[in-house]
Amino acid sequence: MSFVDPIGDMITRIRNAQMRLLSSVKIPSSKFRVKILDVLKKEGYISDYKVLSDSNNKGNLSVDLKYYNGSPVIKEIKRVSKPGRRIYARANSIPKIKNGLGLAIVSTSKGIMTDEEARSQKVGGEIICRVFWFDMSKLGKKPIKIPKNTTVKVENGKLILTGPKGSRQLGVNDKIFTTSISKDNNLILKLLKKNEELNMIWGTTRSIVNSAIIGVSVGHEKTLELTGVGNRAMLKGNVLNLQLGFSHDTTYELPQDIKLTVDKQTVIKISGIDKELVSKVASEIKNLKPVEPYKGKGIKEKGQYVLRKEGKKK
Repeated sequence: MSFVDPIGDMITRIRNAQMRLLSSVKIPSSKFRVKILDVLKKEGYISDYKVLSDSNNKGNLSVDLKYYNGSPVIKEIKRVSKPGRRIYARANSIPKIKNGLGLAIVSTSKGIMTDEEARSQKVGGEIICRVFWFDMSKLGKKPIKIPKNTTVKVENGKLILTGPKGSRQLGVNDKIFTTSISKDNNLILKLLKKNEELNMIWGTTRSIVNSAIIGVSVGHEKTLELTGVGNRAMLKGNVLNLQLGFSHDTTYELPQDIKLTVDKQTVIKISGIDKELVSKVASEIKNLKPVEPYKGKGIKEKGQYVLRKEGKKK
């Protein structure tokens, strides 16, 4: 006896129709499917849908698909919770899809809604599917909140950022963007001319500027953990000395603008105003002894999931 997942079937039909660049696709109708299509239509992922009432198509839905510059608006649509493995999440643990560039459709006690609506209404539920639209302009349009303890000045195509943790200067191409600060203290980046390539630059630039503002206001931090008997760390000046089970100690010289502390000889905290530099230092230290999958010994980032393997049985 075979079983067909109705929601998985709808998602597959939409995905296959878009691969063939069809203008519309027919799917069997149900109240649950209609509610999911309502969310997709409201968020701009499909043009429209209608319930077919003629005798040949009774009980079917016709979904009008949406395209942008000849490409499907929906870059990825994937089932999350399945009949054989249901996925539920509380309101505070509903994941963000692609850092807010996509959405998750959640079935809650208050109805079918997006992940953002579920978080704002503080309700959890079953995560039905996730949808992703690779349009970086969606991220670029978001204003950047400037904290109260941080000042941002725009001078000669440069952003001068000053905060409790330090100051930075970022160059912004004034031939592509205009920068302004709103009355409610938000930094806004606007494109002078829009196309698909510039949309990607728009979103990336906004992310870089936002990370820089966070860096000078509260800073960026990564925490590493040393696991395994004998693995130890000690800071001597600007040199990190590591005992990692080798015949000799391993040393790592810290770059400028990076602060590092060692707690209980097994916890390393790396901080700085430059997110890229903090991540680079953390990655280089981890690579000195990557975590092995059998006993989990080595250097790992706090919260990092390590896929463990079963050792040989005697």
